[in-house]
Amino acid sequence: NTLTLAEDPGAGEISGLMVQNSWLYVLCENRIYRFSFVNNPLLDGFVVKSAKRGCVNNRCWVQAEDVSYMLDTVGFHAFAGNDDVDIGTPGVQDMFRTRPDGPYRINWSAKRNFHTVYEPGEGTIRWFVALAGSRLPQHALCYNYVTNAWGIEEYQFPVGASCGAQTEPPSFDNTVAAFD
Repeated sequence: NTLTLAEDPGAGEISGLMVQNSWLYVLCENRIYRFSFVNNPLLDGFVVKSAKRGCVNNRCWVQAEDVSYMLDTVGFHAFAGNDDVDIGTPGVQDMFRTRPDGPYRINWSAKRNFHTVYEPGEGTIRWFVALAGSRLPQHALCYNYVTNAWGIEEYQFPVGASCGAQTEPPSFDNTVAAFD
């Protein structure tokens, strides 16, 4: 069974699926669509445009506290269902211009290797991107959503993948020894 999206030349390629709250979203490079149905998705399922922004690939979005943070070709944005807000600062957004004023420029030919990870303890999201001169992600553009602060990290070697782990604090119910 399939569901066809309406023709939208500006949407770009479909880049992933995302569940947020009780909705299923279809992510495209330059758009986000919401899938909905009443009784049976095969009979009455439909797709509506939800945002004019998108996500470059299926590894460039994360959810933090009911908000999805994404990277598209325009920059970074926070998506919360009906709300879609640009979160980039002028310095960060400069990297997305064809002729940036600053020292950094994103290498879009490597976008299939971009990825992101969320560090809940820090309140930080890291997007690993390839900057001009690199063919693999060797830099992380870091956003602290608590303070709305941005930073950049450079690694000695390319970072091919990332993953986040949600862990709970350790339980000391079966403690053999206690430390002072």
